[in-house]
Amino acid sequence: MFESAPMHFAGLIGSRLVFALVPISALSVAKRIIDEVLLSASREDISPALIRLVFLEFGIVAVGAFMQRLMSFFDALCAEKFTLHASLKIMNHAAEIDQAAYEDPVFYDQLERARVQAVDRYVMVKAICDLIQATVLSASLIAGAAALSGWPILLLVTATLPIFIIDSVFALKWYTLRLSQTPDRRRLDYLRQIASSREASKEVRLFGIAPTILGRYLNVAQRLYEQTVSLQRRKLSMESLVVVSTAGHYLVYGLIVMQAAKGQLSLGTMTFLIGALAGISRGVQEVFVASTSVVDQSLFLNDLRNFLALRPTQFRPASPRPAPAAIAQGFEFHNVSFAYPGSSRKILDCVSFRLEKGRSVALVGENGEGKTTLVKLLLRFYDPSEGCITLDGVDLREYDLPDLYRHVGVIFQDFVRYEMSLRDNVLLGSGQLQAGDKALNDALHWSRGITIANKVPEGIEQMLGRRFVGGVDLSGGEWQRLALARAYLRDPQLLILDEPSSALDANAEREVFRQLAELSIGRIVLLISHRFSTVKSASEILVLCRGSIAERGTHEALMRHGGQYHRLFAMQAESYL
Repeated sequence: MFESAPMHFAGLIGSRLVFALVPISALSVAKRIIDEVLLSASREDISPALIRLVFLEFGIVAVGAFMQRLMSFFDALCAEKFTLHASLKIMNHAAEIDQAAYEDPVFYDQLERARVQAVDRYVMVKAICDLIQATVLSASLIAGAAALSGWPILLLVTATLPIFIIDSVFALKWYTLRLSQTPDRRRLDYLRQIASSREASKEVRLFGIAPTILGRYLNVAQRLYEQTVSLQRRKLSMESLVVVSTAGHYLVYGLIVMQAAKGQLSLGTMTFLIGALAGISRGVQEVFVASTSVVDQSLFLNDLRNFLALRPTQFRPASPRPAPAAIAQGFEFHNVSFAYPGSSRKILDCVSFRLEKGRSVALVGENGEGKTTLVKLLLRFYDPSEGCITLDGVDLREYDLPDLYRHVGVIFQDFVRYEMSLRDNVLLGSGQLQAGDKALNDALHWSRGITIANKVPEGIEQMLGRRFVGGVDLSGGEWQRLALARAYLRDPQLLILDEPSSALDANAEREVFRQLAELSIGRIVLLISHRFSTVKSASEILVLCRGSIAERGTHEALMRHGGQYHRLFAMQAESYL
């Protein structure tokens, strides 16, 4: 909180402290007013002191009323500042974690809990403020009351302890329950997304799967509900001890009244003590409630702290090398083997090949042969289990990764559709929302995305997607053209195209790959495609089979060889005859 809004937080604490001292101040003045009234009545004269006391009490109550509004003001500002600060920290940290973590369900549980905490953790800040305020209020009232009537006040405080202990115990039980429910709550979010998302709506209706999805949602939700109800019932049964606290309050109340009836206390003192008694009873309970809330919230805070404590597991050199300003030799795989964490099955086995400047290399093969995995290794989303990958003869792990990425352009098969303006969709390829108009136009013309800009009402400023008002949705092929433009805009030394034409029509596909030779000039191009017609113009074609390179060569050489590539090409060609 101090990081996000130090001045606002100081104002919040200050206003709460002043507000917490209003009750004892008002009661003290009220006691003196009553005693002064009795004295004035005996003299049959209104003293100036009485008038001053009335104005003083008015001032105290007015300050309290203003402090209450000031607290709300600072509370709203602090909530906004804290949520923004925590959210930015989570997003920034998530971007630093290894890409491999995003394929781990345990990491997703941690991330989901951290996301929730970014919004909910201000509840803990507010609980701490409540605790400070209630402690000051109670302490001031207890001190004032104890000075006039000692041990009965101690009895009142002791009577409230059972509720505090019960709330603390069940706060820990509640956290443990919520922690165990995280996977199921993520499952609920996923089922909710399927049932209500635009992407899934067509199949949900066509296949009539809504009842199945709703049934599964209800089963999981009902199980979570029953677990919650069971815990709350146990807590409620224990909280019946609240009668002890109430009994303690009225026992002390009775003692004060009897002392006043015997003439042992003045009317003003009795009024002070009864008011203090009510304030103490309420304040002590607020202290215990706030303490329990802080304990409860601090347990959940561990989720946020644990997430922020996660560190990348991949090797990162203490003094990383900058990426080459101009790649000379290129990338080379040296007997690279790889198995995903937690699995012994090798996806890649002793793969060796080179990616050289000015050449395009195409990866082909049936599904599951390791083509996309090879790209993940090249981008250091993972490190090889065996062997190594070098860039200009230096192990890829020695380079500064963010600097290396600045020289890489990628269009993934599952590229992102940014529901922003058309301009932003392309400019994000530069890593920011700034680039020259010439670079933007070149990228749009190369990918044929310019036809989209000419078609939509607001041109390159057109909002895309249906998430926001005024947005225009595009076809799959049009979105893919913008993804191509985004990759091209980086003017990368290494351009990776993973199924870049899967959503393009025949004309657009032919136009993109007609430019493949042009793309290879001065850069390295790695192409992955299941469409063999798109890889014919590559400088070299690598055929992956069972995680190894079974064949390599140009299209013509591989067709003459009559092996795996020839068989796959012929099978695909038959569908066009």
